[in-house]
Amino acid sequence: PVDDRALMQSAVRGLLLDLDPHSAYLQKADADEFDEQTRGAYDGVGLELQQLPEGGLRIIAPLDDGPAERAGLRSGDRIVAIDGKLLTPADADVSAPLRGAAGTKVVLRVVREGTPQPFDVTLVRETIRTSSVRSRMLEPGFGFIRVSSFQAATAADFVKAVDALQKESSSKGGPLRGLLVDLRSNPGGLLVGAVQIADELLDKGGI
Repeated sequence: PVDDRALMQSAVRGLLLDLDPHSAYLQKADADEFDEQTRGAYDGVGLELQQLPEGGLRIIAPLDDGPAERAGLRSGDRIVAIDGKLLTPADADVSAPLRGAAGTKVVLRVVREGTPQPFDVTLVRETIRTSSVRSRMLEPGFGFIRVSSFQAATAADFVKAVDALQKESSSKGGPLRGLLVDLRSNPGGLLVGAVQIADELLDKGGI
């Protein structure tokens, strides 16, 4: 027997695949995750994490000025329990409890090298904003912009980055003569962001 809901979901996915190879049907959880990625913001504690095969999470890095960084968590710390629940290898997504409504609290049990006993840290979740655009000067007259994904604010951030590079280049005695745009490992995102960036770079007079 096939559940009617599962049958409908499969039928819709198959229909879209046949009509348009560039479109996909997302269930609610997947759609929420995609929306979160394109907004460039989520409610959580501001940690970049690695799930460990023996259970638990290793902190790769706390995000700048996030709740975790302000509480003193460091790269290399291990989270072994969240809200009193030990993290085990059987947990599919052990980081999920770290997310939640902004303003709510979560208690982490942390193991730190050089500290003899695990200790608890209480964090207050807040809205964490992630930037998809980073820039720097490579050498006088030449700038570098990394676009890691196309979020809702990517195009506006890209324009700000170009303006900042132009001002920095002018202050060093010359115009911005070249720009390297790095799109490696960019998984995509919102089409409108890519189009807006292209509008900034391409001659609008046509080819």
